[in-house]
Amino acid sequence: AVGIAQLDPLIAGDGDIAIAVVRDTEGTRLNTLDITTDEAQITATADLTSGASDARFDVAIRDINLVVPQLNGPAVVTGTALRGTDLITTFDIQATGPATTLTANGTATPAEDGQSVAATVAAQITDLDTFSELAGRDLGGAVDMDLSGVVLTQGLRIDVDLTAATTDLAVGIPQLDALLAG
Repeated sequence: AVGIAQLDPLIAGDGDIAIAVVRDTEGTRLNTLDITTDEAQITATADLTSGASDARFDVAIRDINLVVPQLNGPAVVTGTALRGTDLITTFDIQATGPATTLTANGTATPAEDGQSVAATVAAQITDLDTFSELAGRDLGGAVDMDLSGVVLTQGLRIDVDLTAATTDLAVGIPQLDALLAG
């Protein structure tokens, strides 16, 4: 146990850990990070330098219920982050979980007041009822949404576009459900 409520159940019991790290004049390299337990598999690599850097990770959880008690089923998150010598970071993340598929990609560019993050996120939720207990209300239907935008990390600018296609959407509010059906 490491004292992190969301992580401790995933690493409880027997497991295997493999780590290989190198630090030299060229930077720091995480050649191997592999944590395997009955509940999760976590792998990562990274090459961190004062110039360009990159990192990759994969996390597979047997049952997300251990982390989010209101949900059940496997969850997988994979991703990469690459920072160029121009200090612009590009990222790409894919995730699947109960009734959900998500992809996100974008860039983080140094700005005068922090970072300017431009991102595109696509999410498909095939059965909103899966999230009813988590939301504390009856949900239903399906949604396929795309979100794109730019955010300055200091909150000075937010520019977001959201489009969504829904099927038989229900949010547990009778007045809205009548408008959203179909």
